[in-house]
Amino acid sequence: MGVFGLEDPNGSDEHLERKILDPERLSRVESIFGNLSETIKIYGPWSSAWVGEAGGAYNSGGNHVSNRFLNSFWYLDQLGIASCYNTKVYCRQTLIGGNYGLLNATTFAPNPDYYSAVLWHRLMGKKVLAISSDVHIKDFYLQLENV
Repeated sequence: MGVFGLEDPNGSDEHLERKILDPERLSRVESIFGNLSETIKIYGPWSSAWVGEAGGAYNSGGNHVSNRFLNSFWYLDQLGIASCYNTKVYCRQTLIGGNYGLLNATTFAPNPDYYSAVLWHRLMGKKVLAISSDVHIKDFYLQLENV
């Protein structure tokens, strides 16, 4: 499955920053994971979902957005949603290249999403717990390592 939930077909969306911070837009992709999860339960319960390609916005992402800290809101939300639906593998579109690469294409210095991936890997566990709150925040994710 490929996931580009911010929909920027030409890489120059002037509203990309707002889309990254919009909980409704971020939540739209959850239906993709939900539908795939149901399909797997019915037709392939022995298998699991993989995200083979994800970068937020199409066509190399948005310069000065996809390669900045702001993009981590989208990325971490995607990792949380993917975890809730037992996604076994989550691959970014590219390690180096475009504006959404984990490394800067010129200097090879890590972009902010690289550090988000490292933190996710180090801090989040394998067991996902369902949590809720009366606070008006759309998505919470809690994962425990040794449960």
